[in-house]
Amino acid sequence: MTHNPPTHPTRCESNAEFVTEPLPTYPVISLAAAAECNTAIIPMADYADANSEERVSVHNGRPGDVAIRVVGDSMEPWYPAGTIVLVRPGARLRNGDGVIAILADGSVVFKTYVERKDTFLLLSINEDNGCKLEFKKSDHFAVRGIYLVVTSIRDEIKLRETMHANGKHHFWERYLDEKT
Repeated sequence: MTHNPPTHPTRCESNAEFVTEPLPTYPVISLAAAAECNTAIIPMADYADANSEERVSVHNGRPGDVAIRVVGDSMEPWYPAGTIVLVRPGARLRNGDGVIAILADGSVVFKTYVERKDTFLLLSINEDNGCKLEFKKSDHFAVRGIYLVVTSIRDEIKLRETMHANGKHHFWERYLDEKT
């Protein structure tokens, strides 16, 4: 009798890395605190350093980056309320980038950036609860600041719950449904 070893599918490789040194930390501020910062007088990073009560470690941050805690539901289910995003002041924006924008009236929004010839738009991921904002590029007073979202620190449990509530599912859940 011949024994055949079990066959295994091709292995997937991971890009995970072991971190051997402490990660730098970044100040966390709320969207409301971001709105209070007058970036014409003080850089956002300096303001955040002086006004944050919390710091977070992020693997791909740079000096001058700031962490901001998200509120609202316009970017759900991908960024549920409470998500911390790391923003980079002064970064070049491209279509589809997540951004935190401080509008002329002082309100702060978390949106997706879309650039056109003479205008740019700030759009929500969640079409049901979001809004569309459009500005002329020549209107230099419409937006006080736009910051690129570099990465996020999310509550994965809350994210899964929010995705389910919005009818979104991970691949593995669809796979499980198909196989059972």
